[in-house]
Amino acid sequence: MGLFEIFKSSDIKKPSIDLTDFRFLSDDHLRVKNGRPASDNNKGAWRGIRIKTSDSLTFLVSMYNMNGNQELWGDNIQLSERKMRLVKETDDKIILRGFGINEMGISSAGFGLTLHKSYNNYIYRVTLHMLDRNIDIAYEKAMSKTEAEMLGLNSDYNSFGNFMNKWNNGMVIKDKTPIVVQRDSMYSNGANI
Repeated sequence: MGLFEIFKSSDIKKPSIDLTDFRFLSDDHLRVKNGRPASDNNKGAWRGIRIKTSDSLTFLVSMYNMNGNQELWGDNIQLSERKMRLVKETDDKIILRGFGINEMGISSAGFGLTLHKSYNNYIYRVTLHMLDRNIDIAYEKAMSKTEAEMLGLNSDYNSFGNFMNKWNNGMVIKDKTPIVVQRDSMYSNGANI
């Protein structure tokens, strides 16, 4: 098998769950660098992870800070859209890996995503892999919408949809680019400290 034969579309199976417009809301995560978990308490750190696809061969993965807008760049994008492909699926995992360059010229190759499945293909955890930095961030699934509404957190669920609508329909690429470039630069610099 040649080096790039794994990317032939006829060889790649479609995932067992529908990722056409998959959204995952987390309220807790664990950061692991070089195999060592951080001791930070991240309970209440709301993150939204979105996966989109039109053909189940190329997946667009993005992540959002659901606790509100960032002070410096005025938006809540945490990870700009990255192109990924399905590289492996088992009974308990779907593994995606980044490839190519996104519409803003940013490489996706240093990223991966694992969807952790349990009974009946329920996704209970999503792990973001920053391969070039040897960092994994495991995002735990947030409580159900009903539980969140009882605690008065419904706005966190709605803000993800509202932000996505604004990002997809209300902003042009020239307005998105500086936000994404600045966020990526800050993220990379923070990872190197």
